[in-house]
Amino acid sequence: MNLTQQQLAYIAGFLEGDGSFQIMRYNSKQSGHVYEYRISAYNTKEEVIKWFSDTIGGYYSHVKSSPRWKKPFHWNLKNQEAIQLAEAIHPYLISKKEEVSIWLEYARDVIPNRTNKRTQETIDLRMSLIEKIRDLRTNKNRVIKEDVISYCSIHNNYYPTQIEIAFLAGLVDAEGCFRLHRLIKKNRPNPTYASVLEIGNTNTLFFPWLMQKFGGNITFIKSKESNKKDHAVWYVMASQLRLFIHDLVKYLIIKKPVCNQIIEFETTTLPNGGDRHSQKFKDSYKEVLVKRDIIFAQIQSLNAKGHH
Repeated sequence: MNLTQQQLAYIAGFLEGDGSFQIMRYNSKQSGHVYEYRISAYNTKEEVIKWFSDTIGGYYSHVKSSPRWKKPFHWNLKNQEAIQLAEAIHPYLISKKEEVSIWLEYARDVIPNRTNKRTQETIDLRMSLIEKIRDLRTNKNRVIKEDVISYCSIHNNYYPTQIEIAFLAGLVDAEGCFRLHRLIKKNRPNPTYASVLEIGNTNTLFFPWLMQKFGGNITFIKSKESNKKDHAVWYVMASQLRLFIHDLVKYLIIKKPVCNQIIEFETTTLPNGGDRHSQKFKDSYKEVLVKRDIIFAQIQSLNAKGHH
C-alpha cells in the first residue's frame, strides 16, 4: 500500500463521514461463531468508490435500496489489507480515532488466532471490544448546544497544511456541500450573492478542529424527531473560503465540479473603485449579472438531490 500523506488524509476524512469500521460476530453452520472485521464506505457516486477500489484495493458493488433513492455504491476492505489501511490513516483521524483504536485491537487479535482453539478469555475480549464500539457510537461525543457555543470562540491563527486540506476534502466529499445563496432586497435592483461551504455532523469532535484550522462558524440544530440525534453545521463564508478553496479543489473528487463553479463565481467579483455610473461599467456589469445567473443555476443543478 504505497499512498501519499495527502491520499491517506483524504481517505481518513472521507471515512470519517461516509465510512464504517465494522467488527462483528455471527453464527456459521460450518464453523460455529465467526469473528469478522472490515472497513466499508458508501456513496451514490461511483467515481469515488471506484477510486477507493483502484487506489487501496478491496471490492465494490451496487447496494439494493428504496426505488425512491439513487442506488449507493458499497466498498469493502478486509483481512490484513484492512489492518494496514487502518494503521496508516489512524494518525489523521479525528472523530473515529478512538473507535479505530478499538477496531485495531479486535482485528489484531483475530488475525493470528484464526486456526487456534478459542479460549473463553479470547471470546470475552472480543465481545467486550464489540460492546465498546457500540457504546462509543451510541453514547459518546454527541453534539450539545453548550459545546457548540464554546467552539464559536475558537479562532484560526495560521494557514492549514496540505495534509489538513486533503483531510477536509475527504470530509467535504462525504459530508459537505458548497452553496451559493442569492438574496433579493427590495431596495436594491440586483441580487446579492454569498458562497458558503457547509459540513454537518452529530459528532462534537469535528467542530473545534474545523474552527481551529479553517475558521468559520457553527450552528447547533436540535432534532425534531426522537429517533434522530442533535447535530451541528459548520460553515465558512466567501471571504474565509477564498483563502483555501484553490488548494481544496485539488483534492476533491465528488464535489470538484461544484467547487470549480464557486471558484468561477469568485471571478465575477468586481474590484472597488472606478466610475460605476459610466455606460461602460453598466454594460460590463450586465454581462457579470448574466454570468452570475448562469453559475447560480449550474450550482443549483449540481446540488440537486443525489448530486451535491
